[in-house]
Amino acid sequence: LESLKELVDSNEPLKKIHDEFNILVSEWKVIGPVPRSEANTLWQNYHHYVDEFYKKIKINKELRDLDLKKNLELKIELCEKSEALLLEQSITKSFKLLQQYHDNWKEIGSVPTEQGDYIWQRFKAATDKINERRREHYSDIAEQQKKNYETKLAICDKTEELLSSDLKTFEDYKNKTAEINEMISLWKTVGQAPKKLNDEI
Repeated sequence: LESLKELVDSNEPLKKIHDEFNILVSEWKVIGPVPRSEANTLWQNYHHYVDEFYKKIKINKELRDLDLKKNLELKIELCEKSEALLLEQSITKSFKLLQQYHDNWKEIGSVPTEQGDYIWQRFKAATDKINERRREHYSDIAEQQKKNYETKLAICDKTEELLSSDLKTFEDYKNKTAEINEMISLWKTVGQAPKKLNDEI
């Protein structure tokens, strides 16, 4: 950011400044993640200096149009990648990749004005579908865990009922043991209950 600020204030020849600017932009893109609390401010400052740079050097329209076109191509590619995530089997993997694509999106500069709204809406539509798919997935898990809890509760009730029987003969013990073993086997086939109830059950 400091180097970009210096370029904005620089009186060096246009070619030299533009080459240095491209190097800084490339360096910015390869730097890894920063703390989330700082990310938005850094991103805003970065794009502020980028915009100031373009104003300062009054870059010719053709070069600017090329940059906008390149940015549009990169954003179209991110749209296609995001749409492809709808076919990904792993909900976790698709969600993590989507977060990465959103970070990539922020790093890409502006696109031609007439394409801006369309390309964002396309990206947002894919994002919304993936997020909805994730919500439904976790809702299904929660519903299944609730059913598991109810099933396990019923097994507990049945087991307590079996244990309350009055056993007198060897045959009584043998039969009751078989029934208890059946409850244990049944229990093992039932999945987890909701986390907060799992220990209790």
